[in-house]
Amino acid sequence: MRTIKIILFIVICAFMSSVYAQFSQDITKEMAKASQEAVAGYKKHRVYGMIEKVARCYSRLSEEMLYCSYIDLASKYIELTASQARGYPPSQFFSDESFSDRTSEIFEKAGLDNGQGDILLKTISPEINKLVDIELSK
Repeated sequence: MRTIKIILFIVICAFMSSVYAQFSQDITKEMAKASQEAVAGYKKHRVYGMIEKVARCYSRLSEEMLYCSYIDLASKYIELTASQARGYPPSQFFSDESFSDRTSEIFEKAGLDNGQGDILLKTISPEINKLVDIELSK
């Protein structure tokens, strides 16, 4: 009986590891897609192209939940980087306050408080920034 429990435990652990790996891959794909979309908006219409893409995503928030935070974060990174490089102030649309107002709605719908949402953003920001840099270099 003990051997069966151990085998069952190993099988469950292997399955959960596989599920987590798939989940992680799905998130990475979503972040890459959002980064590509933000860069495409920037290349086509600069800040206005990114604002349009972010606003469109939030208009269908029930379908796009976390994806909207990814594209918003990618667009904010692009705008801050571009504005610093060119010496102009960033768009108010991507200010910390405006960004926080938009993403707090996502976190609320996902059942996260602002502290948990901030942790999530701090966790995914470096990865999204890296994906944006890759897209911009193409």
